[in-house]
Amino acid sequence: MSMLRFLPGIVILEAAMVALVVAYMNASNEALLVPVGLLAMIITVLVAFWFASIADHIKKDAVARARMILCGSGKTCWFLPKPTSAVC
Repeated sequence: MSMLRFLPGIVILEAAMVALVVAYMNASNEALLVPVGLLAMIITVLVAFWFASIADHIKKDAVARARMILCGSGKTCWFLPKPTSAVC
């Protein structure tokens, strides 16, 4: 179920890449190659950061669930890493 969180990003990335390819194919000059390539790279990096954020939240939830199951609430476990204060 958590893998469905990635589906909107994949669809958006694919739609953006199709739009860029169609825009490049309709252009008559080769001067658009660099701007279209840079735009594609920027979109790809942004989606990669988005996916990393989603994966980090899934991991945080899984660790919290495992901590709750194995240790119970309020107890500390010596075999699980302690949560960091930076994660909200």
